[in-house]
Amino acid sequence: MLLDAATGDYRRFIEFLLNTGCRRNEALGMRWEDVDMGRRQIVVRSEVGKMGKRRTIPINDELMRVFSDWPGKHAGLLFPKFGPNQISMAFRRIRKEAGLPDGICVHSLRATFACHLIEQGIDIYTVSRLLGHSSVTVTGKHYLALDPAHAKSAVNSLNYTGPPDSSRNEQ
Repeated sequence: MLLDAATGDYRRFIEFLLNTGCRRNEALGMRWEDVDMGRRQIVVRSEVGKMGKRRTIPINDELMRVFSDWPGKHAGLLFPKFGPNQISMAFRRIRKEAGLPDGICVHSLRATFACHLIEQGIDIYTVSRLLGHSSVTVTGKHYLALDPAHAKSAVNSLNYTGPPDSSRNEQ
């Protein structure tokens, strides 16, 4: 719904965040020289990464499509027209147009990225590295909310075969 309500540079910004898990300011500081389509990776430079950390994020097929359709010169900043406040205000407008709740903000796209990876069975260590967290504890604290349906599915996956071992002495 959010993508349907967004157009042009705003849609590209949202797609970028959903497919990279970048923070708003990391995306705003991203330069075309940080994008290596040949290697299909993006480098989040230490100057724009939180706490001066550098990391590499693979470019998935969806983001590759976004980059292939990107208009204009591929030089300088990816999002030269946006400032932090401007993008946050535009996001609120787009969120309202999409009919989404007030609690959803630009940073929610980072959470969407992380939660979708976790739901797909990607290990927390990989998710943590993609997000640029200092430890998996940080990732778990923010993104491992226990979904009741997921918990039920996890418990239902238990399959103990065979009868109980009656030779064991139960105490």
